[in-house]
Amino acid sequence: MDTFPWNGGITSFESTFMGVPTLTMENNNTFYLRIGESINNNQNMIKWIAKSDDDYIKKAVEFAENKEYLSNTKKEIRNNALKSPLFDVEGFAEDFYKMLSSMLK
Repeated sequence: MDTFPWNGGITSFESTFMGVPTLTMENNNTFYLRIGESINNNQNMIKWIAKSDDDYIKKAVEFAENKEYLSNTKKEIRNNALKSPLFDVEGFAEDFYKMLSSMLK
């Protein structure tokens, strides 16, 4: 479970790398409050983004009660994490290089 109103950031990112899903809260205020949401979006973990306080509690209870779903989700995250944009180091480096190059022209 992600903390709110400030979410985990690096902790959530490392959790994803280790295959542990993070329930987070949707937030439209600022970038810093959307880090957990962005991580889950990039992992196609939309179901793990709560829309409100009540939704957060409902989802936490639902996920905790469904051990099989939780176990399968952990396997899926671990298998897909390194294939996601979050861990595409070469793609990031190439895009960053192109961006810097375009600024010099």
